[in-house]
Amino acid sequence: LNMQDYSPAGGIMYNNLKRLVEWEVETYRSVDGGGTGEEFPDNLKDDYNSPGNKWYDCCSGETWIIGRFNEPIWIKSITLQSANDCDGRDPYTVSFWADDEKYLCKYDNLEFTNRYEKKNFLVDSEKPVSSIKILIERNKSYAQFGHWGDGTQLAQVIFYHI
Repeated sequence: LNMQDYSPAGGIMYNNLKRLVEWEVETYRSVDGGGTGEEFPDNLKDDYNSPGNKWYDCCSGETWIIGRFNEPIWIKSITLQSANDCDGRDPYTVSFWADDEKYLCKYDNLEFTNRYEKKNFLVDSEKPVSSIKILIERNKSYAQFGHWGDGTQLAQVIFYHI
């Protein structure tokens, strides 16, 4: 897999982070099954590539994913993985929020050049938090053509903490 790192103002990525294994996922909308019958929000926690292993919101407009943690945890980095098809559904502008209200950072002009590509984002929550919201403000279709196309999708979200 091709991995690209993003960090605000040219910052450096942290070493020796731990992957968060136990977390709950909540999404604004979901097709809950989709064309494969397998497309659900909980797939965002899975670490394998298949056409049905994704979350897909088929609606127009901003959408979001929230990772809720069993206990407050200091999140330092998040990885997003593109899904199997339809690159117009890829996130293009994404902002990250701690505990639904504290703005952390924003990344724009994202370009997933391959399917199942992982991009890593420096997202320092600055202290232990109970949740991180990933707000997808625009998808690639909206950025290129001014409309949301047939929605937004991701294959996986990975949270890293200290």
